[in-house]
Amino acid sequence: MSRFLAKMALEAIFARFDLVSGTEFALEMIATEHYDNIREWARYGNNFDDWPYHYRAYFPEDTLMEHRQVGSVWVRL
Repeated sequence: MSRFLAKMALEAIFARFDLVSGTEFALEMIATEHYDNIREWARYGNNFDDWPYHYRAYFPEDTLMEHRQVGSVWVRL
């Protein structure tokens, strides 16, 4: 998942550069060594042991959503 998030981050950076300064500039900027670590991780996943990211489950799998007044079950998540 962290490799996927890294790829999305690189694409978002490229899109921002492209929007502001054009495609040629965006290609130059994203190719600089400043982005080498994240690019290496996104492509191959071999330059770090782990690239942590935050994941939060909002509800346990067996949670039932109930209407406050009626008490009936709406949806099983």
